[in-house]
Amino acid sequence: MDFKMNNKDVKIEVVFIGKPQWEAGWPYLGFDNNKTINSIKKHLNERFNKIEFNYSEIITTYDNELVNQIKKDIEKADGIIVFTIGHYGDPGIGISFPSTNFRS
Repeated sequence: MDFKMNNKDVKIEVVFIGKPQWEAGWPYLGFDNNKTINSIKKHLNERFNKIEFNYSEIITTYDNELVNQIKKDIEKADGIIVFTIGHYGDPGIGISFPSTNFRS
């Protein structure tokens, strides 16, 4: 089967989860989440330019309004990528098909 993707046929919701910049912890106080996020965005946009990426605001605290907006965005997407930013251990990346069976 020969599959050719047309421009922007696939929509992926990209979600970032991390600590607030000035919260103590790994990797260090003042870690710049935005610098890391911008690097990831640049790489995804350049490397996978036939995919439409929608980037959510980073989730650093439980914000019901933000989480509900991201849930709505996920429902419109073909897939999800979740990046855990600024935590110790191996990088946390989750890739999945959309499902919003979250409890509010």
